[in-house]
Amino acid sequence: MRQKRWAPCWDRKVPETFCWTFAIRISRSAWLLSKGTRASAKTHYNRLPYKFEAGTPHIAGVVGLGAAVMYVQELGLDRIAAHETALLTSATTALAALPSLRIIGTAQEKACVVSFVLDGIHPHDIGTVLDQAGLAIWAGHHCAMPVMQWFGVPATARVSFGLYNTHQEVSEVCHPGLAHLARCTTGANCSRFNRIRKELISMPPNEPITLRRTCEAIRIPSGERVSLPAGSQVRLQQALGGTYTVLTQTGGLVRIANTDADALEQSDSADHTEQNSSATTTTDTPPTEHTSEAIEALAWEQLKTCFDPEIPVNIVDLGLVYHCQVSSVSADQYRVEVKFTLTAPGCGMGEILKMDIEDKLRGLPGVADLDVAVVFEPLWTQDMLSEAAKLELGL
Repeated sequence: MRQKRWAPCWDRKVPETFCWTFAIRISRSAWLLSKGTRASAKTHYNRLPYKFEAGTPHIAGVVGLGAAVMYVQELGLDRIAAHETALLTSATTALAALPSLRIIGTAQEKACVVSFVLDGIHPHDIGTVLDQAGLAIWAGHHCAMPVMQWFGVPATARVSFGLYNTHQEVSEVCHPGLAHLARCTTGANCSRFNRIRKELISMPPNEPITLRRTCEAIRIPSGERVSLPAGSQVRLQQALGGTYTVLTQTGGLVRIANTDADALEQSDSADHTEQNSSATTTTDTPPTEHTSEAIEALAWEQLKTCFDPEIPVNIVDLGLVYHCQVSSVSADQYRVEVKFTLTAPGCGMGEILKMDIEDKLRGLPGVADLDVAVVFEPLWTQDMLSEAAKLELGL
């Protein structure tokens, strides 16, 4: 209490009573640096007297800042600016070449920061893909929600460079995983799924959905194929990986494929002329520099877009994928082997998940042969969950 009361980190030992008297006199001044929070476009200050509690100065940070300033002065601001400008030009050129990628913010004298979005893919998913490749980026609204609203985007992915970065690191931003995502977003199925998913998850929780037409579904967990009649009501449980898990009027869970998603659409203004083609993702001609290692990395990323219909976690984080290996069969032709398991041996969704995996992997560049098998040795246990899955499931 004595240390706090007399504020020994000040230039002079000023009694706390004087501080509070001064603070009360300027309690209506918005310029006072004080505690509070910022949400959207409005700043919310804490109530008295807590709004005036600034805390102990960050002395160690000030000392470190001084050393950093000296280091920058030794290098020279002109040299740093020239280096960062070159990095920014390289990154902007490389990212702008990706299909469906849109750069947010193109000012002439901008800082060495590139914010971007991919049509139909949330920036958090972009961040996850690059994180698995060992690349750290920012994803979110970056404490600038009014700016996000002005650009009409929910969030952005952001890469930034400094004097410590190299041109090699800039080239790694256009990782094959990011390029693959960019190509995937050009298909009608991806945009269609995201549009319908956005419509459904915006509805109030447990809001019944009336099917617009009769559609096929798969009963969970038996894997039995059933037909849901037009006019029947279902309730959305999850919409992940291009499929929808719904609760029927009889209390059972079924899975509806993306090809039948128009039966779930609730908006009369929705475009129903879209083709109900296969959910298989097609890609452009593969780059000549693709290797088995690069294709294997893409395969793991595609496996993360497959979900257990009852659990909102992808099958990789669930620990269901035991083996994924890519081998070359000829020039630019590859064979992908996958072994996966189920959370319960008696689950009838094995063949359904197998078809999901095959559909996702078949669209990878250069894949000529697939070998996907369900195995039950060893048996799956909760210990196989990743930390991300445990966090998502509250375990």
